[in-house]
Amino acid sequence: MSADGFFHKYNDLGNGFAYDVGIKPPLAFGPDQPTIESIGYAPAPANIASFYSSPWGMILGGLVPQFSPDRPSAKRKVRVLAKRQTPVQYAMLAKGQIDLHGNHVATDSFNSTNSNYSTNGRYDKAKSRDHGDVATNAGIVDGVSAGNADIKGHASTGPNGSVAIGSSGSIGDKAWVDSGNKGVQDGHVTDDTNVEIPDAEVPFTTGVTPIGGQFPAVGGSTYDYILTNGNYILTSFSGKVLVTGNANWLSVTVGRELW
Repeated sequence: MSADGFFHKYNDLGNGFAYDVGIKPPLAFGPDQPTIESIGYAPAPANIASFYSSPWGMILGGLVPQFSPDRPSAKRKVRVLAKRQTPVQYAMLAKGQIDLHGNHVATDSFNSTNSNYSTNGRYDKAKSRDHGDVATNAGIVDGVSAGNADIKGHASTGPNGSVAIGSSGSIGDKAWVDSGNKGVQDGHVTDDTNVEIPDAEVPFTTGVTPIGGQFPAVGGSTYDYILTNGNYILTSFSGKVLVTGNANWLSVTVGRELW
């Protein structure tokens, strides 16, 4: 870290072109907003007399240039205040299009730590909230296709994306949706989603293929598969499964019930 509080990355690109980028961690007692600043240099006309008197004195506050080109240069600085954004703030988040077509599709939210918004820490529809936000990074037309769903919250896409909603769909706060309003409440659709979504990693690539059948178990139930300890891979899967140990499994298609 330099004396100005920034971690710097600077580089001379030659012929009077250069850049200096710095990131400053947030203060321990302040908001969680790292500061990112970038200064770019490009060749300037040789008649800029001020260059020879105080070339860097006009950059006030924040990033102090760590690189000084050896010829007259024009410069520009950009400052960004970063904001933490985490996927857990959404009820639904995807890289691509979200299609909510279907019957009785809806989103809402609850707070298990607050008795005003839950009952004994459990979801209670009568106490539900309106943080059932739906978002996608995709900047495409109909990035969120809401159909006739009721979204108690916000719907957002990537830059220049759009949200499509059917004639019976509703997007807005709890009062808006519960009052039977259709369409989008003002301020509840945006195109500013920008979330990093890492690709899911396959936990294992080899495993045992379980043998299907009719396996009686305690309580009179019959199971199609019994998994004990180990990794299992199924190309198709339907029916009931009894897990009696530390079992991990991957399947291409999932059917009815897991016990």
